[in-house]
Amino acid sequence: MEGWVEEVPEEEDVVMAFLVASVVDQMEEEELLPAIILASSSTIHNNNNMLAGRPAPVETKLLCTLEELYKGSVRKMKISRNLADPSRNTLPVEEILTIKVKADWKKGTKVTFPQKGNEHPNQIAAADLVFAIDEKPHPVYKKDGNDLVVTKKIPLTDPLTGTRFSLTALDGRTLSFNLPEVITPAFEKIVARKGMLIAKELGKRCNLRIKFDIISQETDCRTESRHEEVDAGSSSCCCCLIAAIPTT
Repeated sequence: MEGWVEEVPEEEDVVMAFLVASVVDQMEEEELLPAIILASSSTIHNNNNMLAGRPAPVETKLLCTLEELYKGSVRKMKISRNLADPSRNTLPVEEILTIKVKADWKKGTKVTFPQKGNEHPNQIAAADLVFAIDEKPHPVYKKDGNDLVVTKKIPLTDPLTGTRFSLTALDGRTLSFNLPEVITPAFEKIVARKGMLIAKELGKRCNLRIKFDIISQETDCRTESRHEEVDAGSSSCCCCLIAAIPTT
């Protein structure tokens, strides 16, 4: 293993990845997953090309939450890489790279750190290290272009009498709603300028779209009944298993 890269821990958030021949792939938070090893530059270029030019850039994913892409954040990545000295030996060096995630970035945006990969004695320069932004799935919000979409479940009585509810926005603020109108399954509440920032349009945001999933009392009762049947079946099965255990 020629080197590695890890995110500098912030509070309890630990994200780690390994770099093999100037290549990294991220781990999940607080969970060590197998690193995905990509081809090193030496497998892409022959020796003549390596002597004449620089190796191909090395790319890895940088997973960002929807909150980070909504309001921006700062990520610090500690890297360890090999540098070649004048005697053609390689020495490990550590440094911290700072990535300022901007609020108008989206999946596929790339951040390049020139010559931050490993150096090899037979190359004139180190490879560039490229982080490609990727989006983590969000439990509440989904993206549709630059719009944010959320589905709110409401009981059957609310569409006829109006409904009140609140949502926690991606910047942490609470959005409260009082909808007096009749709500149908096709109804959408559009909240202007509460979506993602639009790239190259300073300060302009798209919309938040709220959809509604109308739950009938009958559906709730059937769901509750199914849960009770499953629980009863589990208890019966458990009793049978206990009864089957031989006693001494």
